[in-house]
Amino acid sequence: MMKKLLCIISFFILIYNNGNAQSATYRYFPDSSMWRVDYFVHNPFQNYYFWDSYFHYYINGDTVISAKQYKKIYRSYLYITHINVHPLYPSPQSQPPCYLGALRDDSVADKTFFVYDGTNTDSLLLDYNLQPGDTVKGIAGKYFTCPKTVNAVDSVLIDGNYHRRWILDSCINYGSFYCHPYIIEGIGSSSGLIDAICDYANDFTDRYLVCAKKGEEILFESGYISEFGCNLIVEGIEEPTQANLIHFSNPNVAEISIKSDFYLQNASLALFNSSGGKVLQMNQLFGKSFFVARNNLPAGIYFLQMNQNNRVVSAAKIIFVD
Repeated sequence: MMKKLLCIISFFILIYNNGNAQSATYRYFPDSSMWRVDYFVHNPFQNYYFWDSYFHYYINGDTVISAKQYKKIYRSYLYITHINVHPLYPSPQSQPPCYLGALRDDSVADKTFFVYDGTNTDSLLLDYNLQPGDTVKGIAGKYFTCPKTVNAVDSVLIDGNYHRRWILDSCINYGSFYCHPYIIEGIGSSSGLIDAICDYANDFTDRYLVCAKKGEEILFESGYISEFGCNLIVEGIEEPTQANLIHFSNPNVAEISIKSDFYLQNASLALFNSSGGKVLQMNQLFGKSFFVARNNLPAGIYFLQMNQNNRVVSAAKIIFVD
């Protein structure tokens, strides 16, 4: 009986160790990685400013710093749009691509480091030794006024391999909309790559990872809905010039007054929440102006899509606040 019990215990120990070994294998950032990221800057107070930024990070080549091998990280063309800035502030401008620094995987330390351009000193990017109850350190948790705590550790299947994932405390971003941040080994975080996690309270900026790619292959999609999807952001993007533009203000409390540059004829309008769920539908729209009532929608960011003659004629982001 004792021998049988020992065999059963040994069997479960073997399963446990194999499972841990599978999920604990260090996963490096691929050499041809790309990360699509959106920034939403929203300061709703007296000296307000609002704009959206779209870009991607990418790896292009290697470099040696202090006898250690690094991957060079660049930021693409930074496209800034949806600008609404108080007269006291200058209007932000889109920026050309630039070199940001270099990334180094350290499988022995079980960490990833980053060296910013102009320095040769490692900064902790991601620490894979974190356990439930630990506080996120390094670049991902750089704002100590809003500490991020690990709630749980599990793994996700990416490209046929299990990558460790750290699920963090939920936090509140613009419009009191709850988000659920995370870190994934070899991918980055819910905010991007070298981006602070869930720090709207510090700089009025919400940061969202859209996807991560290896070459042309999509490794990971966050589920966040972006106007540009998982596409590269390249110089030459221009604001739409066709007549089918709509105009409205952000943020809004009870309703939105929308004006169109073209005459609507039996158009329809759909409003989606940040998870992609349709929360409002309006049909048989005619004319050049109309109202969209908030009804009981919670505060947060929504995406508006207008259709006419079975095609999308306008799309925009709507913000409701309390």
